[in-house]
Amino acid sequence: MSATEPGEGPLRGRGDLDLRLARVHGQVVATAKDPALAGYKLLLVRDVAESDPEKGIGPAYVALDLVGAGEGEVVLVAV
Repeated sequence: MSATEPGEGPLRGRGDLDLRLARVHGQVVATAKDPALAGYKLLLVRDVAESDPEKGIGPAYVALDLVGAGEGEVVLVAV
């Protein structure tokens, strides 16, 4: 899936987003998901310390992949 234009996609209309630095730990498989998310991958990510991206902090959570990130990569997550 290609990157979306500003104002398009599942995050459209959100001007109040915070960004987190996180590492991708794998892909999540869903047997059912909202039709608006069709075609997007779900990733299992865990926040990392800005000063040491090898150090995970907090619990893992699911994030929507808009850019084709892979396991082990450090990504920005908008929340």
